[in-house]
Amino acid sequence: MSDDIETKLSQWSYRQNINWVTKWHNMTNAAYAVFLDKIEDDSEVSETDKVWFKEVLENTMDRKIKNYCLIMHLSNFEEISHLVCDKLEVTIPDSSSLSRFKEGWEKRIGKNIGNVAHWQVLTDAEKIRHCILHASERISFMRNPNEIKRIIKKEQLKTDGHRVIVTGEFLNKVINAIVGMVDTNA
Repeated sequence: MSDDIETKLSQWSYRQNINWVTKWHNMTNAAYAVFLDKIEDDSEVSETDKVWFKEVLENTMDRKIKNYCLIMHLSNFEEISHLVCDKLEVTIPDSSSLSRFKEGWEKRIGKNIGNVAHWQVLTDAEKIRHCILHASERISFMRNPNEIKRIIKKEQLKTDGHRVIVTGEFLNKVINAIVGMVDTNA
């Protein structure tokens, strides 16, 4: 198989995984909307319970779904990065951050990854993911809360009681950054 065809097939499969995560997000939100509609029409459910269900689904669950999507997209990007490094026969150092894939992406792109805007978006997103996973969204629990605050300001994220809130706009920016990295043909 030619390198060009192999690259295009890889890009297609990477995009499919990105699309599946996005579809999961949309389908989950749609399922919650249907549930809310059924609860609203159910005369056996008290008005108090209806208000509670609506609050939980529209606020808490929407927030959690966005968190899970960010986690899944970044995990998918790590897998893509691993495959890029394998294909280019780049040794992946022991590390738990995206930086372990830096050499592979630099070899693929042909330039210093620090100058690539998509890479910056993804490394910032990784820090937000870390805050979600390891600090239960709580900014003050992070070793470097000022770094998280910088990203929140830069990406126009929201906070709620000292916790970071992932927005749909940020998720789209992360998705576009992953696609931008995948579509790099250098």
